[in-house]
Amino acid sequence: MEETTEIKVYSNQPEVTLFVDENEFATVSGKTIFKFQLPITGTHTITAKADSCEDSITIRRVAEENPDYIFVKRAPVTNWFDTDDLNPDCFFINDRLADIRENPRAGAIIDQMMSQGASARGDVADAVKDNPALQRMMGRMTLVSLLIQSGADDESIKQLNRVLQGIKK
Repeated sequence: MEETTEIKVYSNQPEVTLFVDENEFATVSGKTIFKFQLPITGTHTITAKADSCEDSITIRRVAEENPDYIFVKRAPVTNWFDTDDLNPDCFFINDRLADIRENPRAGAIIDQMMSQGASARGDVADAVKDNPALQRMMGRMTLVSLLIQSGADDESIKQLNRVLQGIKK
């Protein structure tokens, strides 16, 4: 559709030369990202060369856009943990693990959850439990980041957040 397209070449070399259908098009000096505005009339083989490195692509000018490449927003996206209905006076999964554990009620829930997880993890869980430095590091992390790293599913995370939202800070 468009008469020109931007070709970006990423390289750690100081200079990149672009070839279009084996003909030298342009050489650009720079750092990391090299941009070329390339007129397109049909199907072209584009080759980027930098020192002894090279790579090629084939591009094609089309009469109309392919609908498969067009993003259609079907519904608004809402992150459930970003909604306005969170009570800031209560705990939630974006709080740091250490802050949650300071509260006896919230800490008991987290300790129970971690105990259940530890029984499934065996030796790894024992190594974490017996390592004060690792415990301090985990305490600085948000609960949600720890849950994601441990492979918790979205529904379990949401349920835990609902429980924490019932506990005042």
